[in-house]
Amino acid sequence: MTTKKGLLAVMGGAALLAWVGVSFAYETAPVDDGGTITGKIKFTGKAPEPKHFTVQKNPEVCGQTRDLQEVPVKDGALVHAVVFIEGVQKGKAFEEKGTPVTKKGCELFPYVNVQVKNAKVEIENQDPVMHNPHVYEVVGMARITIFNIGLPEKGSKLAEPLKLKRNGKLAKFECDQHDFMHAWAYVMDNPYFSLLTDGTYKIEGVPPGTYKLKVWAPVIGYKEVDVNVPAKGNVTMDFEFTGA
Repeated sequence: MTTKKGLLAVMGGAALLAWVGVSFAYETAPVDDGGTITGKIKFTGKAPEPKHFTVQKNPEVCGQTRDLQEVPVKDGALVHAVVFIEGVQKGKAFEEKGTPVTKKGCELFPYVNVQVKNAKVEIENQDPVMHNPHVYEVVGMARITIFNIGLPEKGSKLAEPLKLKRNGKLAKFECDQHDFMHAWAYVMDNPYFSLLTDGTYKIEGVPPGTYKLKVWAPVIGYKEVDVNVPAKGNVTMDFEFTGA
């Protein structure tokens, strides 16, 4: 996946759409000789056990119990993560619009998404119960509320900018009504990233040069490697995380 001017996620059916107002020093320029980086994010060993929750509110809609798998793994690959190039200041343009994703049933989806600093996040409650989107900036152990607004009924909406107060890179989405609803956003400052949905990634149109290529996933954190991208070249770079 390439960069986003907007990204739609869903909070228990609450749709999150970020329309990007570019507020950083990234400069759009032609990339006629750009290269491509592809790879797989492998996971070996045992993944952490899912967290189990007994549903306290609205079990008639959300179910009696819920599981949250914070490190989802399938066929030896990490399912949800962000792969990105750090520090690119000039290159391809942002797309006009992100990919809309919808999912109902008291669940945040995608579990990992990408946002852009100061972009507006539009949230619509698509469930017939109250959801309370509570969005935090996460810097180390600190959690700083960005906004916390209730959506009392199906069809209720809000639109708030993602204003980070400590220049962090991570935002956490939760629902104050339902403690099992969680999602994470990585805050990007350039369009060279890929969101994993099946363990593989692809980043296209990369200006020739040597970069820090990083992968981030909730709970297990970062890995990074130096990568050299030749003009119009293709580079394969796999990462591997190890569980218990």
